[in-house]
Amino acid sequence: MDTSNKFDYQHIAATKVLENLYSGKYIASILAGFCNSGKTTISFEILNRYLQKYPDAQVITTTHGQNILKSQYLQELKNPKVKLNFTFGTFKEEAQVLVGLPQSLHNLKVSKVDLLIIDEAHDFYTAKTIQDFIVNYKIKHIILLTASVAQFNLHNQTNPSQFGCHCICGSELQELGVFSKVEMDVVVTSSPTISEQIKLSMKKLDELNSDRRKIMFAVKSIKDAKLAQICLNGYGRKVSLSTCENDVNSAEIQKFKDGLTNTLVVVNRGVLGYSDNNVTCLIDLRESKDLENSLQLFARILRKHDEDIIKTYIRLTKKNNDGCVFLHSLLSLFRRDIYTTYNGKNLEIEII
Repeated sequence: MDTSNKFDYQHIAATKVLENLYSGKYIASILAGFCNSGKTTISFEILNRYLQKYPDAQVITTTHGQNILKSQYLQELKNPKVKLNFTFGTFKEEAQVLVGLPQSLHNLKVSKVDLLIIDEAHDFYTAKTIQDFIVNYKIKHIILLTASVAQFNLHNQTNPSQFGCHCICGSELQELGVFSKVEMDVVVTSSPTISEQIKLSMKKLDELNSDRRKIMFAVKSIKDAKLAQICLNGYGRKVSLSTCENDVNSAEIQKFKDGLTNTLVVVNRGVLGYSDNNVTCLIDLRESKDLENSLQLFARILRKHDEDIIKTYIRLTKKNNDGCVFLHSLLSLFRRDIYTTYNGKNLEIEII
């Protein structure tokens, strides 16, 4: 692992997560790493140390329930930022570390599980598939990876049983120069039509003189997504459309990532864990009231572009003041005092 000053926090995080894991005090050890903190790389350092301590251990890692995120994790294992001292493979192979989707745990043919690592744990830790797996294998060592820590903060605030949580907050990463510069703004309209929303969004990009090389749109519904694709084709954009209906294997997202298209329209996809440095603009037309989910989407624009450009984030709102309040609330989650205590309910803001 890179232990230069800039990335010392990753080395410290690996140490703290393992200390919590070995203490026996906690339900699970959590790495609550703000988006782009390098949770995957930190997990590799954790695995190196764990398997050095327990060389005969069997480790299972579940990614988010989308093939593109499983492939992304495996690709990082093949091209890691830290030298690996363990073998790895998919659920159908034999290796010290097996990687797969939560819904594919039934494919496992192992006699024991010593350590379970759950990525995007805020979505999957409480899932019946995961909980049954933990009980069936009597797993004592569990590590949860997440950027959305609210539900675990809430648990620790309201229950005697605790999660051991090590947090890496956004403000610390910002100080280290990890994030791209982003210009943030709102589009104000009460129009329910996706064509009008896109028209105003594109106009806003013009006003901001934004780099339009690679634009990502998040919309509310599959119907809106299909209409958005037609509308954006009218702007001369080459559009990838990714929904649960047409893109089960995330091939359209991959086309966008590979530069075969220059515009991506998603519905409930391309948010958690999706990594693409070269997205230049992100437009959120969902009007979501979920602050953590909005932060996860916003994080898709935080990775530095290969040319270190200023990126653009636009959010749809019906009232200018409400939209601005939401953006300030979003940015407040960068602060350590907020990130480590926010439980989904205790941030007093007026959300549109």
